[in-house]
Amino acid sequence: MKVTWLEDFLALVDTGTFSRAASLRNVTQPAFSRRIQMFEDWLGVELVNRRAHRLELTDTAARFEPALRGLVNEVYEVRSRMRADAVAEHRVGLTTQHTLMVSHLPRLLRQLRDRHEGTAFRVRTGNLEDCILQLSRGEADMLMCFELEGEPLSGYTAGKMERIPVGMEQLIPVAARDPSGRPSFDPVESRTIRLLSYPEESFLGRVVRNQCLAELVRDHTVETVCESAFTMGIKEMTLSGLGIAWLPYHLIEREIQDGSLVALHESLHTPRLNICLYASTGEHDPRFDDMWAALKAESPAL
Repeated sequence: MKVTWLEDFLALVDTGTFSRAASLRNVTQPAFSRRIQMFEDWLGVELVNRRAHRLELTDTAARFEPALRGLVNEVYEVRSRMRADAVAEHRVGLTTQHTLMVSHLPRLLRQLRDRHEGTAFRVRTGNLEDCILQLSRGEADMLMCFELEGEPLSGYTAGKMERIPVGMEQLIPVAARDPSGRPSFDPVESRTIRLLSYPEESFLGRVVRNQCLAELVRDHTVETVCESAFTMGIKEMTLSGLGIAWLPYHLIEREIQDGSLVALHESLHTPRLNICLYASTGEHDPRFDDMWAALKAESPAL
C-alpha cells in the first residue's frame, strides 16, 4: 500500500470527479483510475459505486473517510517528528528563563550563528530552577540566566559548571504616565501603592521581595494586584496604568524613551542583574565544546 493511494482517494472525495482529482494529482485520468482500483484491491473493499452516474462513495468508504484522512495526517506528522528528532541529535540545546528569551536570547543566537555558521539550536524556557535541572540532567548543553549581582549560582552548581558572564541588566521600577504627564502611581506623593509583581518562588519574585520591597513597605501600604511569572504580561498591565512594576530595562527601553512609562528609579531601588552562560563540565558534542571554548576566549557582549 502506498500513501499516494490514500491521497488519491482523498483528492477524489474533495474534488468530486475523477477528472478534477486526476488533474489535482498531476496524472492522466486513466492512470488515476487505475490507482484508485489498486487501492481498492489492496483494501479488498470497493470505494466508489461505479454504477452511479455521478461520483458516489460506497457506504463503507464514506464511513471510513475521516479515519483515512486522519491516517494520512498522522503519517506525515510522524515523518516530520522523526526528521526533527534526527536533526535534534546534532543541535546545541540551550535553556533559559522566559524573560531572557525575549530580551537577550535573540541577540545571543544571532552572534553564535555568525561565529559558528551551520550550527542549529534547540531552545527551551522555564523558571530558573527548571532550567538548572535541565542542564544538570544533560537535557541542555548551555544555560543562559540572570544572577543577582555578586551572587552567582554557586549554591546550585558548585564544581559541576563553568560560567561565562555575557551582559548586565537592571530592574527598573516604572509606572504608566497619566494624562497630566505624571506617573500614575508616585511613591513620593502617594502612601498607597498598587504592585504588579512576580511569584515569590520565582527568581525575579525573590529579587523584588528581598531587594526592593523592604524599603517600600516601611513607608507605604503596598497592595499586590497581580502576580505573574511572565514579564511581558506584567509590562502590559503596567502600561494599562494598573500599578507599578520592576521590569528589565531592555524590555521597556522604548516605552521609557517615548514617555509611555515613567521610571521611578530616583525614589526606588534598581537591582542590577548579571546575565551569564553556564555549561556542565561533562562530555558534550565536539561542536559544542568548540563553541564553548570560543565563548570563553571572547564572550559576546549583550
